Amino acid sequence: LSGGVVNNSINLQDYTGPDDPALSGYLSNNFQPAGNFGMLYQSRAGLNLGVTLPQLISPFYNAPANFSNMAFSPFDNITLSAYLKRKVKSKLVKGKKKGLRTKIKTQEKTAPLELYTLYRYAKTGNNQFEVMAKLNLSENLWLGASYRQASGMAGLVGLSIGRFAFSYAYEPRNNPEAGFSTGTHEVQMSLRVGK
Repeated sequence: LSGGVVNNSINLQDYTGPDDPALSGYLSNNFQPAGNFGMLYQSRAGLNLGVTLPQLISPFYNAPANFSNMAFSPFDNITLSAYLKRKVKSKLVKGKKKGLRTKIKTQEKTAPLELYTLYRYAKTGNNQFEVMAKLNLSENLWLGASYRQASGMAGLVGLSIGRFAFSYAYEPRNNPEAGFSTGTHEVQMSLRVGK
């Protein structure tokens, strides 16, 4: 469960087009509450199932007469997710320690291949399905590929060093509308705080 505040702003001073009825009563700045809810089930086998309601609170409009036919329900948008992220249990293996034969316990770690799927439901009809595979080449390096319905393929690569992680994703222009997109480059940097 999370909540916050959303601020929408439109610079109406630079707007030179004809009078738009949707903007006629719109204030140039506004704040409104926002909230969402989600649940995640994690199995011991590494299967994770989630459901999210991304909009719990009804938005309000500065010109409500223009949007009077809109009804709101928190179930108008729902996101379902499933992913498999298996842990490889530690085990005893034969090895040498200080020149002596002994049994060494390996560390528990994540299996090299992780699989993800996501389904976004929208009452307006913009439903979307997405699948992704992530291959961990080592503890610090990974590659991935995804397919998003109506958008196409994307690729990603990531690197982590200590508490820092860096990832890059590229999605070529797959939009059916010509000239709408020339592809996207996404860069993410993160810092892990705590254990």
